[in-house]
Amino acid sequence: MTRSKAVIPKEWVTHKTKIPKGTIPSSFTMTAAELRAREINSWSEKLFQDNVISLATGFGYILIYHTHDSRRSQPGFPDLVLVNPRTKRVLFRELKSAKGVISKEQQQWADGLRKAGADHAFWYPKDWVSERIHNDLRGAANA
Repeated sequence: MTRSKAVIPKEWVTHKTKIPKGTIPSSFTMTAAELRAREINSWSEKLFQDNVISLATGFGYILIYHTHDSRRSQPGFPDLVLVNPRTKRVLFRELKSAKGVISKEQQQWADGLRKAGADHAFWYPKDWVSERIHNDLRGAANA
């Protein structure tokens, strides 16, 4: 669905005039899903990681490794190693903020782990919204 830009009457722009009730253009409104997606995309990497760990625990990942101080670890090593002994799954995940950029070292680790047959991926907050993270943790097909 494409939204057109709202035209705000000039008289509304001054600090003296309040916007009359019931006159906010429909293009300014957001659905609950859009509002939630916006909130999730503003998560810090720390909050994102905390939420992922909580979700992973709920899916039975009882062994979870994350580096507390990346300055003392191998550059580019993934943020999380998630192990679920019940489902016999091991996931290597690099978490990025909505604006996060993949470093050269992170890409090298990703390529090496994938070539060795490991399940590696980069996760962004948008992947929480799309439920990709949930599907990956569940082991759903096409996750």
